[in-house]
Amino acid sequence: MSSTNKNYLKLYVDFLRTKADVARPLKVVLDFSNGTASIPGKELFAQLPNLKISIINDRVDGNFPAHGPNPILPGAMNQLSDKVLEDRADLGVVFDADGDRAFFIDERGQFIESHYIAFMLFKNLKPPYVVNEITYKCFERLKIENMKDLTDSMVGRLYITDKMQEAGDQFGAEQSGHYYFKDFFYSDGGILASIKILNFLSRLPGTISEYVATLPKFVLQNIDLETKLEWPEVESLLKIGFKKENAKIAMRDGVTADFQEGFINVRFSLNENLLRIYAGAASKDLADKLVEKAVKIILGK
Repeated sequence: MSSTNKNYLKLYVDFLRTKADVARPLKVVLDFSNGTASIPGKELFAQLPNLKISIINDRVDGNFPAHGPNPILPGAMNQLSDKVLEDRADLGVVFDADGDRAFFIDERGQFIESHYIAFMLFKNLKPPYVVNEITYKCFERLKIENMKDLTDSMVGRLYITDKMQEAGDQFGAEQSGHYYFKDFFYSDGGILASIKILNFLSRLPGTISEYVATLPKFVLQNIDLETKLEWPEVESLLKIGFKKENAKIAMRDGVTADFQEGFINVRFSLNENLLRIYAGAASKDLADKLVEKAVKIILGK
C-alpha cells in the first residue's frame, strides 16, 4: 500500500490500543477541550474493554468555546470536575488542544498534581527518568524516589527528548502535563499517558485519591508575571534577594532557591514574554507565601 493510501488514523489508534491493559471496570470522563485529540481518542476509547466512558467537549472547534485550549488555566477543569462527581467516575482526564498534554481529576473531583502522575507512570517503567527542574525539585522534597534514578533537564521537548535519547531512557516528564515515552518515538502523548494511568489505576485496591493520600503531601503554586525587565536584571535581583534570605541557589534552569519550607523556581517562558514563577511546599499557604516572596524580590514591593 502506498503512503498516500494508508489510514494513519487507524494505524495510530491500533498502536494505542496495544498499550491498553485495563484490569477491572472503570468509569472515566474525558474532556477533549474542543481539540484534535478527540479524533483518535473517541475511536480508541470506544474499543477498550472494562471502560465506561463519558465524553465532553469533543467537537473540534478552533474557538475553543468550552474553556480555552489550555486546561491548566484557572477554572478550565471545573466542568470536568463536576462531570466526574455527577457520573461518580473513577477518573477524569482533560487533554489540551493538540493532545500532547493530559491532566487528571480524581474521583472526588480534585486535581492530581503532575508530580504524582509522573510517579505513577514510573511504576511500570525502568529508570532512569528525565524530568524538568520543577518536577526534579518536587521529588527531592517528596523523598519517594531514588534521586539517582532522575536526570534533571531544562524545560522543553527538545531538552527532555535529547537527554532521553542520549541514554535510551524510557520516560520523561514535565510539570506542565507533558509525558514522553521511548515506545512513542520519544514523543509526548496525552492519550498514551492516560492509557498508562488507567492501566495503573485498574490494579489499585482502592481509589486513585486513596493512593495519592499514601504519598507525602507537596503542593505547587505558580503565577506568570509580566515584566519589562530583561533576564540578566531579573537573575541579578533574584540572586541578591535569595542570598539575603539564606537560600541555597542553583542555576540549572532559570534560578532555583531552596528554603527550609520549600523551593522557588523562576525562569522566562520559552514561548511567551512572561516570567514563570513556581513554588513548592507541603501546603498551599506555604507555597503561596514563597510565590509572594519571589514577586516581591523581582518587583521590589
